[in-house]
Amino acid sequence: MKKGKITSLSLLIVLFVIVSLVPAYAEDSQFTDLKPTHWAYSAIQWAYENKVVDGYPDGTFKPNKEVSEAEFLTIFIQSYEKIDRSTPMTHWADSIYKWAENNNYPVQSYKEVKFRDRSITRKQVAEIIVGANGFNQMGDKAIQYLLDHGYTQGKTGPTVQGYRGQDLLTRAEAVQFIKNLKSQGMDKILPRPPGEEPNSNGSANEGFPDKLLLADGMYPLTDSEKQLASLINKYREKLGLAAYKLSKSMTKVARYHAYDANVNGVPEGECNLHSWTEQKTWTGGCYTPDHRNAALMWDKPREITDGSYKGEGFEIAYWHSSLATPSDALEGWKKSSGHHDLIIGKGPWSDLSVMGVAIEGNYAFVWFGTEKDPNGYFSE
Repeated sequence: MKKGKITSLSLLIVLFVIVSLVPAYAEDSQFTDLKPTHWAYSAIQWAYENKVVDGYPDGTFKPNKEVSEAEFLTIFIQSYEKIDRSTPMTHWADSIYKWAENNNYPVQSYKEVKFRDRSITRKQVAEIIVGANGFNQMGDKAIQYLLDHGYTQGKTGPTVQGYRGQDLLTRAEAVQFIKNLKSQGMDKILPRPPGEEPNSNGSANEGFPDKLLLADGMYPLTDSEKQLASLINKYREKLGLAAYKLSKSMTKVARYHAYDANVNGVPEGECNLHSWTEQKTWTGGCYTPDHRNAALMWDKPREITDGSYKGEGFEIAYWHSSLATPSDALEGWKKSSGHHDLIIGKGPWSDLSVMGVAIEGNYAFVWFGTEKDPNGYFSE
């Protein structure tokens, strides 16, 4: 009996010690979908405890859910500033955008409210954070600034490429950014100085072009445009096809169309993505699936370039409900035989030799032509 009691007591002691050594993760976690093995577990717990962000009513956090521009701006700015949000609003984040605009943050939807709820890219996040540090850098320079200051270790590696600027930001990444900023000594946010420093492409305007730029439209390729053109030409090369030359004229047409679609929208009714709104700078029209208004497309390069490009243009278009990305656009086109034929120059498109690209907001456009471009070419 004594031996049995001692054995039982020893077993209880061992079990007590084992249980005591097991971390109480299940009790500590506030969210049912968050496991302690998640890479951002500590950041999410920190964000919840410091009232940076809340979970959802069903008890989840949804760490992989994409974050909109409005959501990130709100989380970021309110982590540092108390914003009065009691005034009447047409959009729930109006007061946040007003504060950001007063401090010259690089946000593209101060006036275009419909863009506020689209997913934000990691590159845009880098540009906002750099601006809040009192510097004016865009694109790769902004990403490098974050890497140099320890605000990020990148997504796949501590390099500009490894940062994955074109990827969409997730909720887990958003709170990790805030935690990193705080732990690295960023204790306040500053106004962004006026003017813009050239980005890695030599362009002072990374992202959606200002209206004034439409007078030219041939500024250097943005990172997204470079990536889209590269993906298309690499795909052609895998098939044993020559790369398309990157036409400045065709890129100007593509950028005008991206601007029109994002700012003015696509005409309603049976009009598809090849349609244009009527503006002083270009002729509008409804492009329908039966191609009865094909001249609207064919003539556009001559119209947009004031006749300097003599040939006709042929377009493929892509739309995404949150944000168009180069890889998604190409995959979408590859699944459509009509679009795919233009990309690979199949059948009646075998004479195509040049292309122009534009991708911004919800849209991506690629224009193709057969004629040499008197306005020159971009290099990838």
